[in-house]
Amino acid sequence: MDRSNKQGEIRLPSVMVPYRCRRTTLCCHPPWRVWVTQDEAEQIQTRLEEVDDKEGGWVEPDRAFEAAGAGCRLLTQPSGGCVFLGQDPVRCRLQEIGGLDLLPMLCRLFPRSVVVTPAGIEAAFRLACPTVSALVVEGAAAFTWSRISLREWAYPPTHRIDQVLWRPGEKRGFEELEELRCSWWAEMERALAASSIGSALSACLSAMIEEPESPRGRKPANWSLPSVPLQYGAALNTCGFLSILPNRGPRYQAAYPGLMDALQQGPTSGEVAALADQHADIFLCAAGLLLQQAGVHDARPALLAIRKAAQQVVETLSSASILWKVGQSTVCDAIQDALTVSALVRHHQQLSTLVFVD
Repeated sequence: MDRSNKQGEIRLPSVMVPYRCRRTTLCCHPPWRVWVTQDEAEQIQTRLEEVDDKEGGWVEPDRAFEAAGAGCRLLTQPSGGCVFLGQDPVRCRLQEIGGLDLLPMLCRLFPRSVVVTPAGIEAAFRLACPTVSALVVEGAAAFTWSRISLREWAYPPTHRIDQVLWRPGEKRGFEELEELRCSWWAEMERALAASSIGSALSACLSAMIEEPESPRGRKPANWSLPSVPLQYGAALNTCGFLSILPNRGPRYQAAYPGLMDALQQGPTSGEVAALADQHADIFLCAAGLLLQQAGVHDARPALLAIRKAAQQVVETLSSASILWKVGQSTVCDAIQDALTVSALVRHHQQLSTLVFVD
């Protein structure tokens, strides 16, 4: 594992090097909202006042924002999408008139998280973006770092981290977490090479949940991947997010309420095991990306975040099994959509938000 600190470079997961926005626009529509600082709002308003209204990116300055308190504003969504979202072709009109520098930082960075660490600047990518999930399915591999020059990178870090919250009330140096992450990535790489990859995936995820501090410890014996029935609120949010996914959203919407019932009932353990055997590489790749975020890009205590990362993969396996079973997707599409939606549901669970109503 490359742990060298290279000046003038940024490290990012190798599987994410090909990332380019595919304009799914999921992040441009509700329930996503974009918070804008006062300085950002003033910069945008100034630029809008300079733009000829005959140019395709023009929006009346007083229609661009709504008050959100505490010196911040929200970009308006007058027609169910961002006021700057252009159509035919789909594009961001704000970026079109001012480039990346004019975008609010939330828009500019998403789905990236960029942090300065003692090992250098690193970027993580959120599975809540359909393009990120698609790259996991298309290029699933063991976690490795790639480095690119900062001259080729347009996304600034948001903060620096020297110590990590290990568990509530206990902080440790970043180097200790770096060692733990590297050890878990090595375990995932060994799982990918195992003759029974589905069993190896099961053992790795169970160890992350039960002993997140001991990647080289004894793996739980005979632990099988569980079926995870969703509670009503989580099932409702899952169906809601599925219904707004690009391309396949209408199919999921048409499958409600049968899909809602199936998610609450959960798949059989055999269905989960079959999916794990066939596509363990995808789920191990996703686990590696989620592990990267623990304690660095995730504000929760590192050990808790490692447990939650494994639990999210287990839940994604169950959801993907259901989507495949109900026939609304191919198996790879089902996994991609489950990766995206599980991340979205987790995000809103942390906010204690029920996004959709029955």
